[in-house]
Amino acid sequence: MGRIKTRDLRGKKEELLKLLEEQKTELASLQVAKVTNGAVSKLSSIRVVRKNIARILTIINQAQKLNLRKFYKTILALLLIVKDSRDSRHRPV
Repeated sequence: MGRIKTRDLRGKKEELLKLLEEQKTELASLQVAKVTNGAVSKLSSIRVVRKNIARILTIINQAQKLNLRKFYKTILALLLIVKDSRDSRHRPV
């Protein structure tokens, strides 16, 4: 499987967990192929699959944080504050 586009993932809400499991099983099979001296093409696709898993998890976490921000509109927890650079946080308003 090739690289998964992030913009395609944002449209799929229900399929994300299923896609994540598929990618994890593919990664496991590629790691077995690596140990058993598999083909070079399989070894190079390990990196692509790991990045795909990271993309899927990022989309899931972003969606969860967005839902929590909507739920706790009046109370802003530290985990929900938008991350920013130190300079812009300490800049006078």
